[in-house]
Amino acid sequence: MSILDTKWDQTWNIVARTMRRGKQRKQVAAMPRIRIDEKAFKKGHSYITLLYDLDNSTVEAITMDRSAAYVKATETVDKFDTANTKS
Repeated sequence: MSILDTKWDQTWNIVARTMRRGKQRKQVAAMPRIRIDEKAFKKGHSYITLLYDLDNSTVEAITMDRSAAYVKATETVDKFDTANTKS
């Protein structure tokens, strides 16, 4: 990466460490509005899938392929639905 003057794998490791720290600090909260977005990151059919919380402008989950992304998004939505239905 030219901005940080690092190689791609070094930059990815920085991002991964940052995401792990953020996940450890994350509080479970309802997400009334979400967005699921796929981004191509290599030529061909390589994608990452992002789950956004639109109200807080945060990325809630990132997965490296489509099938895992669907499972992760579904589990996340179910978890928050369960939290919202408790009275």
